[in-house]
Amino acid sequence: MSVRPMTGRGRPVTGYARPGTGSRPGTGSNDVGRAMQGNRPGTSRPVTSGGRFVRLGTASMLSEPGGPFINIERLDLKKYAQRPALAKILCDYIIYQLHNPRKALELASLATVAADYKDWWWKARLGKCYYQLGLLRDAEKQFQSVLRDNDMIVAVLELCKVYIKLDQPNTALDIYRGYSERHPGDLHSLLGIARIYDQLNDMTQCVAIYKQVLSFDSSNVEAISCLASNFFYTDHPGEPGRIPSPEASRITD
Repeated sequence: MSVRPMTGRGRPVTGYARPGTGSRPGTGSNDVGRAMQGNRPGTSRPVTSGGRFVRLGTASMLSEPGGPFINIERLDLKKYAQRPALAKILCDYIIYQLHNPRKALELASLATVAADYKDWWWKARLGKCYYQLGLLRDAEKQFQSVLRDNDMIVAVLELCKVYIKLDQPNTALDIYRGYSERHPGDLHSLLGIARIYDQLNDMTQCVAIYKQVLSFDSSNVEAISCLASNFFYTDHPGEPGRIPSPEASRITD
């Protein structure tokens, strides 16, 4: 009695092959070369007619040669606003890379509502978008809202930029001084005060603040260069040699 040959799955070989099945690529193949073929390594499945229909969210993330990395016009911003971590990255990308404050404002508004108006980060981004759009009073309200809940230097710097743009340097000085009194030794607020005095051409106060900055950080390049240029233009070229240098402070220490 003859024994029929068996397949790998235990089925007898009948000698009849169904058409189209012998050449069908197997999705479970372990061939590395086949798996690395195509646009997406790791899959060897052939392109079917359904592959032409791409979901809207996926299409918005596809980049075109010479085009933007993300097509924000196709994004569903309401969906992304519900995912804070991803939404913050996307918002900064729209602001700093695409330079589209209107779209960033739309996303920030939706995310602020989703966060129940309790996330200071979104308020700060709203203020930044308003500032770039020239809506200075709206930007002022957002940064003031941040400072009511969080005493943060980031909001102080942005709010003072708004007042400088509004030609209100004294108001900016008051905000800087208030923060400096609450946080003695903060270089950001001291440098902000010195810059405003420099813009107001009050060099006496400007030099005094820059010297105060050097008392906290003797290697601050801005303070050293501004003091040196002031001494040079006031016919005191020998004075810059008396400005403490980082090397001198290290030797003293």
